[in-house]
Amino acid sequence: MEALSDLNTFAKTLTEKGYNGYFHTQGAYAGKLKDSISNYLESCQKGADTLPKKDLLLTGYLQWSGEDKTSEV
Repeated sequence: MEALSDLNTFAKTLTEKGYNGYFHTQGAYAGKLKDSISNYLESCQKGADTLPKKDLLLTGYLQWSGEDKTSEV
């Protein structure tokens, strides 16, 4: 339960700083910040992935859906 509270605080802090786009956690698990990290942690719980020994890799990317759509960072 503490990890979920930490994740909520982390996601809220980054979102408030303008990091409200799409992310990859550990090179996979694409989505909004909280969803990306949650999906990764769920995969670790199920044994499909493993927790990192040191640092968590979190990268941002643009999602673009065509010329008539605006891109988000």
